[in-house]
Amino acid sequence: MTPAALLASLRAAGLTVRTNGVKVLVSPTSRLTPEQTDAIITHRAALLALLIDEMPSEEDVAKQEALNAVPHGFFDAPMELVRFPGDPPAWAAFPKDYLDLLSQWAAFEYALRQEPAKKNTGKKKAAPTNTTMFDEEPS
Repeated sequence: MTPAALLASLRAAGLTVRTNGVKVLVSPTSRLTPEQTDAIITHRAALLALLIDEMPSEEDVAKQEALNAVPHGFFDAPMELVRFPGDPPAWAAFPKDYLDLLSQWAAFEYALRQEPAKKNTGKKKAAPTNTTMFDEEPS
């Protein structure tokens, strides 16, 4: 039996097979047969390599932790992950609608900063000549 076939058969038997990076961990051990135990011992190195390949990357783990940090049902909107720079980068989950609103606000602020500032000279502007003033009530 190949290591991949052994891993598939263990999982098909309802066993959880994982690794901590050093050991092959199987649970529940009470359901392991002697033949399965012997096969695991025989193919330990290859099983370990297969399980390490299946392990999520540190980045994937950080993303999942960010999603898990949001209480279930707290937001009705779909969540989106945002990566913050750093070493290692940090991840946070936000509702997509909130991110859209933030990006619109950032674009608005950027546009305001691009307009040349108008100087306030402190002088009042004279009313245009084609404007009618209504200071008094009509008689």
